[in-house]
Amino acid sequence: MAFINPDKFVVGGLPDILWSYLELGIVIIFIIFGLYYLRLFVKTRADNKIQAHFNLAYTLFFLILSVNQLFYLADADVMFTELGPFLSAPVQIVLVVIGIGIYEPAFQIVYMFLLFLLPFLFIMFPTEKYLLNRKKCPISIIMAITIILVSAMLVIAHSVPDVTGAGDALYNTLVVLHPAVVLCVLLSFAIGLIGGVWIYVMLGIKTTGTLRKKSFATAFGFIVWFLSVVVGNLLKGELSKLSPFAILLGPILFYAGTFLLMYSFMRK
Repeated sequence: MAFINPDKFVVGGLPDILWSYLELGIVIIFIIFGLYYLRLFVKTRADNKIQAHFNLAYTLFFLILSVNQLFYLADADVMFTELGPFLSAPVQIVLVVIGIGIYEPAFQIVYMFLLFLLPFLFIMFPTEKYLLNRKKCPISIIMAITIILVSAMLVIAHSVPDVTGAGDALYNTLVVLHPAVVLCVLLSFAIGLIGGVWIYVMLGIKTTGTLRKKSFATAFGFIVWFLSVVVGNLLKGELSKLSPFAILLGPILFYAGTFLLMYSFMRK
């Protein structure tokens, strides 16, 4: 199998190829970072239980997001032929291993929604519990409630007939659940994410030294990350009108946010 098919080097073809490899590279980086923190967790779990909790959180954070990225790549419209055979087997294996035999492309957005919030919860809980020394962790609770609600919506979306014919999980649940319920889920999701970023900003303001620097780095990393999702998905079509290579802005921002988070996690 050729690494890059020369026939793809046409107007608009090369940007799609680069985009595909950049997106695949995100999976590889997530796995590498996740295994790195898994190794740190094994080393610190006996001597430093608090740091071990953070290392476990970072492990779950990166490994779960690698699965999320595979979901994204599995149905990416511009995923070119050379990458298809390479991705198909790993994606199927991952879905079987994590027990999601009910995965369907029509429900992709809901799975990604859930698998994005879940690892963020793993980061926020030890942050609130140990860095903020809170007995109650309101942001983590909001995220946990949102995860439960999204899971319930996903079950409903799989259970009820697709009466709309749209084949879209979120749209399908709207005909079963009151729109206000879905709105509450989306609002709790937004509150959880914004609250998480705000916590790190406040930590940076109230602390000094390394913790101050890394708290700001974490907050900025998440902001860049969220921005990359908006740019890379919601605005991808508009960017392609400006320049074929403008679609690379999304994954590039995602790389920047990921490495910034890795940097802040390593030195916390």
